[in-house]
Amino acid sequence: MENFINHLKSVPSLLNTTFIRLYLLIFYILNAIYLTAELYKFRLRELFLSNEEQNKIYFTEILNLSNITTTLESLIFIINLTFLIASLIKDRYRIQQSINITKYFITNVICVCSIIIMGLILSALFSVSAGNLFQQVIYIFFITVILLVRFIIITAYKFLISKTMT
Repeated sequence: MENFINHLKSVPSLLNTTFIRLYLLIFYILNAIYLTAELYKFRLRELFLSNEEQNKIYFTEILNLSNITTTLESLIFIINLTFLIASLIKDRYRIQQSINITKYFITNVICVCSIIIMGLILSALFSVSAGNLFQQVIYIFFITVILLVRFIIITAYKFLISKTMT
């Protein structure tokens, strides 16, 4: 447990790792593109419903934007999975230049919360469904929660084992 608390004390130095900076840069750029595409898609839906003469054009654009947002969701998930694997490799083999699982948790909690907050703000500003604006991070959120629960259970188990040994 003390080890986990010591890792939390290193939060200000979290951005010192180049890999984390690169992850954050790619993550936020992809999410900005995703949010822009979702907002534009919402605007096209309004035009589709209000302008019957150009329905075919709007429908095609909405379909193309849906394909783009689906691809962006996949890319966001893939870079997160890469970040997770790098974190797990570090914990498994103790490679000094890699990142560890605690930094993965902290980084992902911050990233997911910031995207959800941004989605809620944009939802209020543009009257768009909030779920559409942060659905790209839902899988990341669930993976983070599952791994965090696993991490807590393993840490508690090790703590209990060490207490019974002494």
